[in-house]
Amino acid sequence: MSESDNKFKILLKKRDSDFKAIMEYVKDIPAIKEKLEATFDEVGELRVDMEVVKNELGLIRHELRE
Repeated sequence: MSESDNKFKILLKKRDSDFKAIMEYVKDIPAIKEKLEATFDEVGELRVDMEVVKNELGLIRHELRE
């Protein structure tokens, strides 16, 4: 077996390994997407809560000034 054959086999194994790693990641994409959507929903809820608190603080400040 020549040196170029060995290099080719090494490159082929690396390519196969890289391809397997990519496929593992691709399999995880739906779960990642689901987690991101849940996170976006939670962030949206936090922003709504923050606006409510901000409005309540504004009312309290207004009442304290009176």
